[in-house]
Amino acid sequence: MYPLDGKIEEAFDRSDVLVVEADVRGEAGGERQRRMLEGAMYPPGDTIGNHISKDTIDLLTRRFPQLSLDRVDRIRPWALAMTIAVMEYQRMGLDYHHGIDVYFLGKAADEKRIREIEGTDTVIALLNSFSDEEQDLFLQYTLLDLDEIGTKTDRILRAWNAGDAAAMEKIISESLGKRPRLLPVFDALFYRRNEKMAEKIEGYLNEEGQFFIVVGAGHLVGEKGIVERLRRKGFPVEQQ
Repeated sequence: MYPLDGKIEEAFDRSDVLVVEADVRGEAGGERQRRMLEGAMYPPGDTIGNHISKDTIDLLTRRFPQLSLDRVDRIRPWALAMTIAVMEYQRMGLDYHHGIDVYFLGKAADEKRIREIEGTDTVIALLNSFSDEEQDLFLQYTLLDLDEIGTKTDRILRAWNAGDAAAMEKIISESLGKRPRLLPVFDALFYRRNEKMAEKIEGYLNEEGQFFIVVGAGHLVGEKGIVERLRRKGFPVEQQ
């Protein structure tokens, strides 16, 4: 992805405010991490085994025979799913510290105002609002998808670099075609968040200054993505 297209860097240079989903490099990073860890864990006396199906436990054991349940017994299913995905990305050579949000947060430093479009606490509250069945599906899908994650990630990166919004939408939505039971999870993680993000961005458009907004690419594409939501509200949106 680096060096980024000059148009991206120029747009950032012209901006007054950097907006990210969550400011992961804020001064209160230690406190933020503590709250994240707390939100990802069941309270004492409760365990993941009380909340996921036997099929998912068996799948977890088969995929990670070295991982005993007592090592992850208090981790909520959504947090375990994300941890497994991150481990796989790291195994593929992808580094979180080179994420585009981290990159621009580093560049903004003391030069630009930084705003959060959601914040970590909001996302954790959303994930913890999933029912046991939805969290079970989330973890199960992550485990079943591991064999394809490398190929899918390569396709996503190619689509992103080419600015191919249609290809990006197809890659992201094809999971629903394979596993329609994931719709409630998909709806919460993308569609409902897209609506709130678009409302927040509409508010920025009524403020002074130029806002440079960084969100996950999956939130930008499709009929229910941020771009189309803004277009339907009458805002001119142009892909450069």
